[in-house]
Amino acid sequence: FSAATTTVWFRVRPQRIITGNPIPELLRASHIIPWRTSTENRLNPQNGLCLIATFDAAFDRGLIAISDNYRLMVSDKIKEFSDNENIKNDFLSREGNPIELPQKNLPDPRFLTWHREKIAGF
Repeated sequence: FSAATTTVWFRVRPQRIITGNPIPELLRASHIIPWRTSTENRLNPQNGLCLIATFDAAFDRGLIAISDNYRLMVSDKIKEFSDNENIKNDFLSREGNPIELPQKNLPDPRFLTWHREKIAGF
C-alpha cells in the first residue's frame, strides 16, 4: 500500500489482528495476495491485514496463514523450533486463536485461501 493509503488504513482499521500490539511504528499493512501478483487488488482493503513486522514477514513467507474461520495457522517450519521460548510465546501460543476482525472490509476468504494454497502450502 502507498504511504497515504497505509496512513488512512491504520486510522480507519487500526486492529493489530494477532498480537494486539498498539505501537504504529511496528505495524505493517500487509497484502494477502502480494502487490506484484494482483494489480486489481493492490488497494482493495479486503486484501490487507494489519500485522506487526515479525508476523508480516512470517505471513509473506508462508510461515503463518489465516484459516477460513479467521484463526491463526502456524506452519510445520515454525513448529520445528517448538523448543524455543520465543517461538512458543510469539507463534505457538497463538495457533488456532481467532484474529481480531475489523467492523467492515473483512479479509476476503478467497484471498486467504489463495495465500494458504499458493504461498503457505496449507
